[in-house]
Amino acid sequence: MSELVQFDDTLNKVVTLVTGVFPQRTLKGAKGKMLCVYDKRTKQVWIDEAKGWSAPDLH
Repeated sequence: MSELVQFDDTLNKVVTLVTGVFPQRTLKGAKGKMLCVYDKRTKQVWIDEAKGWSAPDLH
């Protein structure tokens, strides 16, 4: 997972890039990236595939 990106408080959004292996058997262990946006005010979450995006390795 990338570091959290916390926007200005007026936006109430936090964003992170998550990488991993898709658990669905039909995807046969394919690696993937998902961009996750969280609205702190409404507690709503948006998630979408993020092909081509990258984040620094934090290990």
